Amino acid sequence: MFYGDFSAGNVNIDSKEYTGDGYLEVSLGSGFNTNAAGTDFVTSEGTSFFGFYNRYDNDPFAIILSHGVDPEAASDPTNISGTIEGGYSLTLNENSRLSFFGMASFSNGYEFLEGPALDFTNDIKVRFPLVNEYSYGTTTTAMGNVSYRINKDHKVKFTSLFVNSARDAVGYYGIGGNGFNRDGFSNNGDGGYFQLNVQFNQDMIFVNQLNGTHLFEDDWGLDWGIGFNKVFSDEPDRKRISLEDYQFALDNDPNTNPIFYDNIAFDNQRFFQSIEDDELSSFINLSKKVSEKVALNFGYNGRRKERRFNNWRYGYQIADKNANPITDVNNFDDFFDVSNINIPSGTGLWDLFIVRNPQGVNIGLQNRPQLYENTYKGNLDIHAVYATAELNLSDKWLLIPGFRVESYKQGIVYDVINPVPTDPGVRNAYENIYLPSLNVRYALNEDSNLRFSFSKTASFPEFKESANFVYEGVVQRVGGNPDLLGKPDGTGPIFSEIFNYDLKYEWFPNRGELISLAAFAKTINDPVNRVVATDATGNQRYFRTGEQATVYGVEVELRKNIINDTNDNAVLSFGANAAYTYTEQDLKTVSTSDGFTFGTSFADRTTEELEGASPFIINADINFSPEFGNYKPSASLAYSYFSDRIYAIGSGNLGNMVEKGVPTLNFVWTNTFGEHFEANLSAQNLLDPDISLIRENTGVEDNNPLVQGFVKDGNVTLREFKRGMNIGLTLKYKF
Repeated sequence: MFYGDFSAGNVNIDSKEYTGDGYLEVSLGSGFNTNAAGTDFVTSEGTSFFGFYNRYDNDPFAIILSHGVDPEAASDPTNISGTIEGGYSLTLNENSRLSFFGMASFSNGYEFLEGPALDFTNDIKVRFPLVNEYSYGTTTTAMGNVSYRINKDHKVKFTSLFVNSARDAVGYYGIGGNGFNRDGFSNNGDGGYFQLNVQFNQDMIFVNQLNGTHLFEDDWGLDWGIGFNKVFSDEPDRKRISLEDYQFALDNDPNTNPIFYDNIAFDNQRFFQSIEDDELSSFINLSKKVSEKVALNFGYNGRRKERRFNNWRYGYQIADKNANPITDVNNFDDFFDVSNINIPSGTGLWDLFIVRNPQGVNIGLQNRPQLYENTYKGNLDIHAVYATAELNLSDKWLLIPGFRVESYKQGIVYDVINPVPTDPGVRNAYENIYLPSLNVRYALNEDSNLRFSFSKTASFPEFKESANFVYEGVVQRVGGNPDLLGKPDGTGPIFSEIFNYDLKYEWFPNRGELISLAAFAKTINDPVNRVVATDATGNQRYFRTGEQATVYGVEVELRKNIINDTNDNAVLSFGANAAYTYTEQDLKTVSTSDGFTFGTSFADRTTEELEGASPFIINADINFSPEFGNYKPSASLAYSYFSDRIYAIGSGNLGNMVEKGVPTLNFVWTNTFGEHFEANLSAQNLLDPDISLIRENTGVEDNNPLVQGFVKDGNVTLREFKRGMNIGLTLKYKF
């Protein structure tokens, strides 16, 4: 029943269903981040402790006029968490039962990220030797389900899930006064370029599902489900303020002060972004057990998804920056107060600049609310029918052939600023896709199997990849490419075909133990990669960069019990999983002269690794679970590592942007006292490695004064910081 778009994996979540006596469980936790502890933490103005923003009903123009730009002092950066869950089961008669389960949880986390940031393509654009970012994240979850077992053959269940995930970030870029902007105007050394970036991102997810399971005579079974999901993803009121001569804010001389940097009106800006997704999904599966050796499944599943995107951006045009130096870099609100707007003209300190007039009005591009800056609407419709069979040919052979037919339809309509003149602003893609699969298991003996699988899957563009909209971060800009859904004339590939092959040997020496060795391969037609442009913007966009990519790899997994108790339960156990993956794709020139909206090329390179694929991935854990009467502690140490992987492919002669490998080590100590009480200690990110993004093979000398300290052996560091360790204690009680 999984969809054919399987390239990134499918996740099937089945909510917890309670069937026992009633219970209530409460847990409370607290902790700290080693980097954030002791800092004077700040957060965005207008956001709440629990990760919500309460001005969505207000027009962005009105928010700008009534609310300032400065961040606010936050409470002591102490992490907290809390969960309450409970269940109750009511027996109606001998075969009928009504069950309830519900839970709600909240957790937050403070981080202080310190390090450099750089905007560099084939030349230095912006350099911040020191960035301080205060990051505050929250997750709120609530879930409930009601399950009605009508009798032993029929059951229905309704589940509702809400998740709110938010991140607040206040970044001070260039706080040491050594920031540099290639286009700066200051004649005072490097110019002391500085940016304050204050932003809040919130994702709210609502999931509602109704499912049923039914058994009938003659070994027929029916499973069905229908769901409606809604997602809000918003970035309300991002504030970005740019200064020159920031070093004068640090010299304690009241006669020298920074000034606003205003090469364009949007160097000082307020930005609002809204995404709303609606998705309706359903499935029906009919099963038939023909005999002890043959079982059949066939059915339908489908989804209809619509995304609506809008953004608004207002730029502060400073009337006379030299006449209005900044005497207090921690108080911009006084300057950007609505009383200083330039109405009537010539009486204020700044104008609000827009790029679109209100609908149907032509009254100038200053001090007016705008309808939007960029907008797009995307639709995705998938309808599929499928059939599978389980064939137990003997005690050793199990075959599961399958065939799936998907009707795939995707479209996007967009209206953006500065469009390519030949771009019609719309793409529509349609295809019927045929997806066979085969799974084979051969039992070598009672303890070991040999498995082989083949499948054909597909990868469809995400809306953010195909929408012609560029999101501008402080040092990076990422935009979509509508050509992923075909050229404007309707030709060209619209999705990626993927052929998957897996061969696996598995051995189960004892209960809870596993040794396995697997080899896998993939062929991907028309792969999509993120590419960095060589032009002045340095925009990253998504392209179908070649005709085909190949993937080969091996994977080893081990699960071993080192010490068992008298009941043969593991007291000390070890597990590890390691995979090596080799990827290669051909590269081709994508030319606007061939009818594409955007073009890219790769100079003399003809092959490259796949973006986002780490050659090495390692996971390992060791668990110790002794028992001392009613005291049952359990200690786990978990390690994971991914090696360097391409973040974005460099076009032309540019080197790739590479995300450096990261090792992670976490420790959890669970202490159970009897049937009711539990105390848990956790220590995460014990190694606290550098998180680094670099550009390879730039050709820049290590002693180049513009990037000195950022470059080593021709590789330029674009961003680097440490996350710090998170130490926490959680207490849980079950009534």
